[in-house]
Amino acid sequence: MLEAGAHGASDEEVAAAIRLAQQHVARAVAPQVALAQQCGKPKRWLPLLGPPRALQQAVDGLGEELFMQVRGGCCVSGSRMD
Repeated sequence: MLEAGAHGASDEEVAAAIRLAQQHVARAVAPQVALAQQCGKPKRWLPLLGPPRALQQAVDGLGEELFMQVRGGCCVSGSRMD
């Protein structure tokens, strides 16, 4: 499945455009990879850091409360917000 803001373009056209772009990006990246290999430095991987635990807990606690406020204030059961 493809999702994009390509109004008026078919899925096939979007898929073809993505394939074409991928080919051009690969040609642009190849010299960068070769240069990195010549430099001899290994790729660095940095740890993925999340938010502080206290902040995450505060946000988690707000989610359901805010959802109920929004849903109760502007939606009719079974309707969809656009």
